[in-house]
Amino acid sequence: MKSVNKNALPGGSKGPAGDIRSWLKLLAGLALIILFMFILAPLGDRLPGFDSMFKFIEERNLRATALYYTDIDEFGDASATLRNHLEYPNQSE
Repeated sequence: MKSVNKNALPGGSKGPAGDIRSWLKLLAGLALIILFMFILAPLGDRLPGFDSMFKFIEERNLRATALYYTDIDEFGDASATLRNHLEYPNQSE
């Protein structure tokens, strides 16, 4: 006769929900994220070629992680120019 595990979770997990290996995997994943965010990524400004990019971003006070730059004049002008060009294409083309 086949025994049935009453602690089995839907989807096929045979162990209890609080299995120590699951918690260790979660902690290891979080540790890798923290390692990348606070140790490896900041080292990027010391790599050759990247220092000029970092200086450019800091000189112009850009938010490199922003999705939209609508509050920066240069990007606002570029957006308006592109929108106008798409709405009113040049008739000579």
